[in-house]
Amino acid sequence: MLPEHETYYIGEQDLQQRAKFLKWSTEYLRGLREKHQSVGKLLSIKLGAVVIMKSDERNRGDWPLGVVTDLYEGSDGGPAETS
Repeated sequence: MLPEHETYYIGEQDLQQRAKFLKWSTEYLRGLREKHQSVGKLLSIKLGAVVIMKSDERNRGDWPLGVVTDLYEGSDGGPAETS
């Protein structure tokens, strides 16, 4: 004999909230993907900018911050290195 399954009632308000969340998450993820694809095109480092300096720490919140004081131009005319 098979076990009986409980039936659950999902109210209209719950369905609307789920639909809003699904729409929001889909649009948010699409926006992140588009932003990630274009970030290299839009990135321009300027003197005085606050930057995150990469570290061996796994948690990016623990990476040190720095201020750009010098820009070194690359062969393509864009910034190749900063200090």
